[in-house]
Amino acid sequence: MAKRIIQIPLEQELRQQLYDALQGDAVLKVMKTLKCAKASNAAVREEINQKGGILLDEKLLRRYPEMYTDVYNAFQEVKETLGFKKDVELYIEFSRELNAASFASQTKGDPHIVTINSVLLSTMTIDELKAIMGHELGHIIEDTSTLRLITNFIYPNEENFTGLINEKYLLWSRLAELIADRYAYLACPDLDIVFSALEKLECGLAIGDLGFRNFDQYLNSIDKELKQISRFEDVFQHTHPEKAIRVKSLLLMALKSEIGDEAYEEEMNYLMSILYKLRDSELDFLIAKFVALAGTKMAEADGEITSEELMQIYGLISDSQMQPKEFYADVMNVEDRESELGKTIRRILKLDAELAPAMLRFLVKLAMADLNINVEEINVLMSLGKKMHLETQEVANLFSEVMAEEFEASKLVLD
Repeated sequence: MAKRIIQIPLEQELRQQLYDALQGDAVLKVMKTLKCAKASNAAVREEINQKGGILLDEKLLRRYPEMYTDVYNAFQEVKETLGFKKDVELYIEFSRELNAASFASQTKGDPHIVTINSVLLSTMTIDELKAIMGHELGHIIEDTSTLRLITNFIYPNEENFTGLINEKYLLWSRLAELIADRYAYLACPDLDIVFSALEKLECGLAIGDLGFRNFDQYLNSIDKELKQISRFEDVFQHTHPEKAIRVKSLLLMALKSEIGDEAYEEEMNYLMSILYKLRDSELDFLIAKFVALAGTKMAEADGEITSEELMQIYGLISDSQMQPKEFYADVMNVEDRESELGKTIRRILKLDAELAPAMLRFLVKLAMADLNINVEEINVLMSLGKKMHLETQEVANLFSEVMAEEFEASKLVLD
């Protein structure tokens, strides 16, 4: 399987950012220790059974061969096509909602689960069902369930899941859906069929029933729809991307060998730019810019910037910027960094003058990252403190406060 074609680099980057920010390793250990029901597919099976769902296995086929044999065989074909050899249980849930779902196993020896709502059996053709099955198996193969479990464990109340971390999670979720769509295409390599399945999931109608004379006319309508999407703010609050984005992403994957890598990257970047639309405030942007410019000036005071210092800078930038490394690189490309830093500080203080101590505190902590503070770094601190309208004594007091905090932290580690 050509994983390189399936992957979207930003999805991998965001997944790691979120996993680290949510302390993924620690949370999974806690969930395992508590034997959290959310981490077990046993709870999923119980819920399915309570709703009257049925496990589609050979025992059921012997009882109802005319009803489920085609579906069962299609699922086995999709597994083989995707090269997926692990145990997966396929359930039919009796529901009129146009939907399917997957639940990756978090316990050794516990099969994965894919559920298909019964209405899809009468709505979709067998090939369209293969595309849907491929999509759901894609989620399992890519292990998107782990991050969702961690997030649900930390934020059981969705109302508390706000801010940039929520924005990043929503963007990651949309990208994960685009990747799962690509597995749908691998399972059923016919764009007409995959797009028809997407349309049916959204509105219950196939492409031919939507009034389009041919497939090209349908694709033209998708391009027009893409141009309209960014005008509607609410689309960026959904875990699934807009249909037009999904169709375009699939089309690009299918045509990559024809259009070439450069054109593919350009078109994918356009789709990413639509998905990026977050509501960052001016102050968030300016603080990230200050962290990049002032942080680098501080880190370079002793002659070199260490990887630890750079990671601190990236970490703070990521609090407000979706791609901290790219943001940092862009800021560093300005012709006159010193002038740009001065303008950035003045604008921040005009918006909120009380931020000056917190800004300087960050620089002091950065200076102490390598546990070696020299005269050059102290001079830079004093110079930047002056730009922030802080008195020399205020800078000295902040410096001593941070040193005392770091000393106590070191003492705890030694104890």
